[in-house]
Amino acid sequence: VVAYNHDTSVFIFATPTGEPLNLPTCGCLFLKTSEDNEVVRPYTPIAEGADFQKLAFLKDEASSAGRFAVMVKRYREWGYDPDKGFDTPYFRASFRPAGACSNYVHSLRINDVVQFQGSGKPRLRYPFEGVRRVNAIAVGAGVAPMVQALMKILYAPHDDVEVVLLYGNRSVQDILLRESLDAWALRFADRLKVVYAVGSRYANVHSGLKSRVKKDGFSTTHDDLQRPPELRGFDTLPESKSQARTTGWVGRDAILAHAFPPSPDTRTFVCGLPAVYTTLCGPRSET
Repeated sequence: VVAYNHDTSVFIFATPTGEPLNLPTCGCLFLKTSEDNEVVRPYTPIAEGADFQKLAFLKDEASSAGRFAVMVKRYREWGYDPDKGFDTPYFRASFRPAGACSNYVHSLRINDVVQFQGSGKPRLRYPFEGVRRVNAIAVGAGVAPMVQALMKILYAPHDDVEVVLLYGNRSVQDILLRESLDAWALRFADRLKVVYAVGSRYANVHSGLKSRVKKDGFSTTHDDLQRPPELRGFDTLPESKSQARTTGWVGRDAILAHAFPPSPDTRTFVCGLPAVYTTLCGPRSET
């Protein structure tokens, strides 16, 4: 287990026989929790075998056939539970229970046995026939399949597909695998552009405003209300020909500003929580 940040770790597993997974690019595994509270969730390995060396974060980990790495973000309970006395439309819409599968994975110890079921096979397989440009739109841990695809596209000989990765997170500290993404954006600047979108759809909401007003008075906060809250570390995000940064939700404005426009040889991949699909491309069952 390798801790990445405040709520995300990389879990390195080994197949029972030492055989490689041989998943197709962007293919996933279905992880099953314990029998007592069975939950199944899809996870895309970010590296397998020799691919460990392509990720700066894992380059010191032993890479061998049969070993694969899964990045899991731990989802804790968020908001007010409407079943505990706060049953209003607002609280019910914003409440998120703790992630059953992610918390199960984070409770694992070295040498624990985990059951993976089969594999999820992507509809579009690499090499992407007839595709010259790819928009990869990811939010949070949804960057995992994009990283898997990028390693294949960027390192494959004679592949000239161009990619725009539009990657959204609530804060700079939530960005995953940034060291590899930044390095790839510079190394493959003619084919990859990485755009970090930081914030949320509620970019103009100032948390803790009541306490600030009590302390500093209304006059000191009036100007602050005219712009989104300051994002800690935002100015550390690189800007170059192949790197960009923007604030707010990964939505229409960011897509129009940075993504490739629709065309017969362009494909757009999306990965994130259910709300991301609903907002950008429709439910997963309809895509």
